Amino acid sequence: MHLLAVRPRKCQRPMPPYPFKPKSSASLRAGDFWALPLVGGQYGCGRVIALKQKTGTGSRSMLLAGLMNWVGNSLPTAAELAGRGTVAQGQIPLCSIWETGGEILGNRPLSEDSIEADHFLSESPGRNCMLMRGYELVRPASAEEQRNLTVFSTWGYLVMQIKAQALAQRVSGRGALHQLVRSGHGVARQGVLSQRGVTLRWRPPGELPMCLGRKSLHNSARPQFNKASGRIGQV
Repeated sequence: MHLLAVRPRKCQRPMPPYPFKPKSSASLRAGDFWALPLVGGQYGCGRVIALKQKTGTGSRSMLLAGLMNWVGNSLPTAAELAGRGTVAQGQIPLCSIWETGGEILGNRPLSEDSIEADHFLSESPGRNCMLMRGYELVRPASAEEQRNLTVFSTWGYLVMQIKAQALAQRVSGRGALHQLVRSGHGVARQGVLSQRGVTLRWRPPGELPMCLGRKSLHNSARPQFNKASGRIGQV
């Protein structure tokens, strides 16, 4: 009688208790959320929308995140996110969580809020442009989709916080963005809280917001830094 060796099943790693600081995206689940500290003591909220396939490049360091349509005076909870959708989605590096909220506070299944990954374009409009749903390639993008959708892109580690501050500004009706100047390049950016020693200041009336990707925060013309005056002017 011959005995066959049975390969033991690979057990799933138990999820760490909340809150926790993720060491890689492998410890994340869709629906996980974290706080985005804002000027004035308020908070925004980021949420994990989708994770890359384990075999793909950046599968342990990148994720598709969504900025929740929520601003509060205390840390977000699963109950407060009930029924809330996302106002923007984009791929972020894991360090974006470390540099802003720092910890995953909890999880609320996306299906409970009817949240799905947004549609994107795989590249600039053209013959080879594909329609994407999150990380998934769906089919060739139609002409209408190429006109209306944005190209799938990766956000910098502070972009979610900047977008959350702009959302809080629209909700409260007052601005609290400070200027983040990238030295040596003559580009002034509107920023928010930073852990790298950047000084906060109120945005003067009439000063243009940062241009994020293809669209400005307020659909304004693209801002340009004027070295002579030290201010942002319109192109």
